Amino acid sequence: MGIEAGELMEDVVLRGRLRDDALRRIVLGVDWPAEVPAGGAAEAVVLRDLPGEPVERLRFYGEGNGWTPRMTTLDDNGAPAVLWAGDADMERDWSLERWQRENGALEREAAAEAMAFFGRIDTGELRFRLPTIRVRVWSRIVAASNPVPRDLRADLHRDRVEVLRSHTPYTHFFRVEQTELRHPLFDGNPGAPVTRAAFVLGDAATVLPYDPVRDRVMIVEQFRFGPMMRGDPYPWCLEPIAGRLDPGETPETAIRREAQEEAGLVLDALHRVATCYPSPGAVSEYLTIFVGIADLPDSAQGTGGAPDEHEDIRAHVISFDRLMALLDTGEADNAPLLISALWLQRERAKGRFA
Repeated sequence: MGIEAGELMEDVVLRGRLRDDALRRIVLGVDWPAEVPAGGAAEAVVLRDLPGEPVERLRFYGEGNGWTPRMTTLDDNGAPAVLWAGDADMERDWSLERWQRENGALEREAAAEAMAFFGRIDTGELRFRLPTIRVRVWSRIVAASNPVPRDLRADLHRDRVEVLRSHTPYTHFFRVEQTELRHPLFDGNPGAPVTRAAFVLGDAATVLPYDPVRDRVMIVEQFRFGPMMRGDPYPWCLEPIAGRLDPGETPETAIRREAQEEAGLVLDALHRVATCYPSPGAVSEYLTIFVGIADLPDSAQGTGGAPDEHEDIRAHVISFDRLMALLDTGEADNAPLLISALWLQRERAKGRFA
């Protein structure tokens, strides 16, 4: 069943995450009263006489999540209503309290960013953008809950930065934020207003697979658009395996998944090398870098990648000495690969993997 934009709905039934009052307010744009139905729609709330614009907003969010509205019965006497929720959303054996505790902050913040596009993009485009929106939101949640030590650096909280104005000129695979701000100076005085722009991405993880028995590593090669735009005549790069963290994932979980997807590789022990911003002047991305123990026979080489992500990846299995030679010649010019290789050189010299 479809719903025409602007149509007045007598009653709407919401299940799953949309039972959350705060999320519902973000999606609808109004604080519409909700009631628990008398029967026939368990784990649901009912919005009666929902007017046109909130219905349009609900459809935008729902179809952006891949949901399809359907008819249901409102109560025991069979009164009809429109049900909004995705099948997976309804079938999860989760209480609303558990959802609010484990997913609420993520989905509310993602919905706020998504609903800012209401009236500007269609639901198909929102469906494309929502996964990357959630990835970015997850990175913000992780950053807020894991502050770094401040033994040397200034104990200056982000709340001390005054945002004067901000706008987003681009959102697609990543988001560009341009902001005029003022931040405190080290001498204690307020700084002058400055304009800054950043590429806003989610967090990511990398892994350099290492076989200590054969003393060899795996590196992958793929086309990269950044070097292309720099003018590099050979924009195919040598890298460790890498991937973004999906909402709820740890770096360890994400990189094990990526190793399987990119190279068909099952990793054994993971050794955390570093966490870092690769380019903090203009990029929000935060990396967790690993060396992972793996079995790397000659047959581990080949091509792979996720076709739906247009990945075309070639895996090279090479000796540790060949890896270090690539660093010496400059052919290996990817920062996480350099960090991983130098860490492995140090730890290997200590006999850690003997």
